Amino acid sequence: MAKKRLNLRATMNKNKTEESPLPEKVVLKKSSKNLEDVKEKVEALHQKETKITTKTSKKKTNVSNKKKESIKEENVRITIDLPKSLHKKLKLYAVMNEITIREYVLGILDKSLKNR
Repeated sequence: MAKKRLNLRATMNKNKTEESPLPEKVVLKKSSKNLEDVKEKVEALHQKETKITTKTSKKKTNVSNKKKESIKEENVRITIDLPKSLHKKLKLYAVMNEITIREYVLGILDKSLKNR
């Protein structure tokens, strides 16, 4: 079977459009910032954040305190296999109590191991 020659060159030339020229390059001016002003603004923002208080439940604050404690300590990853039904119950419980599965499991382990 002979190869059929396609005259693509004519089509390519016909569809070829001239590229539009790029716009002129804009030179950006770097502004020098006063580090003292930046530090003052950052400190002011942090002070505002500490003044803002939000209503949280006791469970949420306990969990956040435990979370802060766990940040100080080095973490180790473990993996467990769960049946789908148990995982679903665990996830629903966590969502209903507005906590993560990790926070819930850490809380249970912490309580269980402190009693021993």
